[in-house]
Amino acid sequence: MRSSISSWLRLTAAVALAASLGACAARPGGLASRGAGVSLARVALQSGDAAGALRLSSQVLTRHAGNPEALLIRGEALTRLGQLQAARAAFTQVLQAEPNSEPALVGLGRLRLIDDPATATILFRHALADAPGDGTA
Repeated sequence: MRSSISSWLRLTAAVALAASLGACAARPGGLASRGAGVSLARVALQSGDAAGALRLSSQVLTRHAGNPEALLIRGEALTRLGQLQAARAAFTQVLQAEPNSEPALVGLGRLRLIDDPATATILFRHALADAPGDGTA
């Protein structure tokens, strides 16, 4: 019981921090323009706030189109929100710039498992070839 309460408190604190810092990131010259927006988006995603992560990653992408870290977070957030076509597009955009991006290969592979297991297998094998010790791959 105590463990679940402390986990809940940590989650609540992380979400509150992400929300308050996200407000700063939205202002011109705010945190997103200094690169902290990606970190905030990652915290939001890890805290279970996919919508917040999507909003923050979109703010970063507005200022820095094609930012691979922001695109990866966007892809994962969209996946969690059930917007699978948009998630595929985000992961594909990362792979166009970085063909060996293990997180993008795995993210796209998970999505392709739904309708094209053969392509998913190819993506997973590619990720494993580039990161043989990676447990996620």
